[in-house]
Amino acid sequence: MTDETYQGWKNRETWAAALWINNMEGLYHEAGRVVREAPPYSVDRADALQTLIEEILDNPPNEVHAQMSKEIGSRWRVYWSDIVDTLLED
Repeated sequence: MTDETYQGWKNRETWAAALWINNMEGLYHEAGRVVREAPPYSVDRADALQTLIEEILDNPPNEVHAQMSKEIGSRWRVYWSDIVDTLLED
């Protein structure tokens, strides 16, 4: 079995998604709001965050979001619940 961890995250895709979310102020605040308003179950919060990000990436409103989509890569590999945990810590 190979170790796919990357920069302290489970894999490169999760790291990239978290990096973008945490470094874009508007997206960070919107993601935090969506996570806090979702039912208090980990899977519901992860689904809410994934839905928000995928809506943005499926129809990128600008070139920055298009670049975000390219850098994240395989979205199905993102551990959304790990990102939720970091958003709830703040």
